[in-house]
Amino acid sequence: MKSLLKHSLVVDIGNSNIVLGLCTKNKIQKTWRIPTNVSAIKKWVHSFSKSQAIERIIVSSVVPTIHASLKKEFKKLNAPTHLLTYQDFTALKLKVKHPSRVGVDRLVNAIAAHTLYKGDLLIIDIGTATTFDIVTSQGEFLGGVITPGPQTINWALFEKCVQLPYLPLKRPPKVIGQETKSAIHSGVYYGYLSLLEGMIEKIQKEFGAKLKVILTGGPASLFAPSITKSLHNPQLTLLGLMETRRP
Repeated sequence: MKSLLKHSLVVDIGNSNIVLGLCTKNKIQKTWRIPTNVSAIKKWVHSFSKSQAIERIIVSSVVPTIHASLKKEFKKLNAPTHLLTYQDFTALKLKVKHPSRVGVDRLVNAIAAHTLYKGDLLIIDIGTATTFDIVTSQGEFLGGVITPGPQTINWALFEKCVQLPYLPLKRPPKVIGQETKSAIHSGVYYGYLSLLEGMIEKIQKEFGAKLKVILTGGPASLFAPSITKSLHNPQLTLLGLMETRRP
C-alpha cells in the first residue's frame, strides 16, 4: 500500500480571519481563509481530507481566547500542534524592551522577510490592526508602529455615525467624492494611503536610511500599487511559519 505524503499545516490566527496553509517540501500547496471563531475551525477540520496526512501543525495567534478550542480540534488531525512564542525566533535579535509582549505574527513576518529579502526592511502587515516593523540586515528586530487597519476605521465610521452606511473597502477613481458613498470610499482609501505613506516617510527618517518596504495582509493588494518601490508578498506570514517550524 502506498504511504501517505506527509504535510505540514501552518496556521495564522488574526483578529478577523484565520489563514491556513498546507505545505509540502517547503512549498505552500494550498491555502484557506476562514473567520476567526471556533465554529469555523470545527467546520474546517471536519471538511479537511484525511488522505492528506499532517506531520506537524505550526500556529501563530493573536487571539488567546480560542487556543484551548483550537488545540482540541486540531487533535483530530493526529499531529502535534506547536503554538509559537517569542522564544522560537532565535534567528532574530529582539531589540525591544519586552520581547515576550511582541505579537508573534509580527515576529513571523520579520523572520520571513529577513530570510527572503536583503538589507534593512520595513514590513507592513495590513489587517484589523496594521503593523509597521523594522528588521535590519543583521536580523535585529527594532520594533515599530501599530495602527487601526482600514476596515477597522471603516467599521468605526459606520458604528459612530448614524447616517453613514458601511461600505466595502475599494479604491475610488477620484479623491473628491460628489456624494456620500464616493466621499466615504475616498476618505477610507486615500486617507489610509496617506497614513501608510506618511508613516513610511517618518520611520525612514527616524531610522536614518532607506528601508525596503514589504507589504502583506488581506487589504495590502489594494494599496501596494500606489506605494512606490514596495514589494507585495501576500503569503509572507505563512512563509514565516514554515521558517519557524520545528523539526
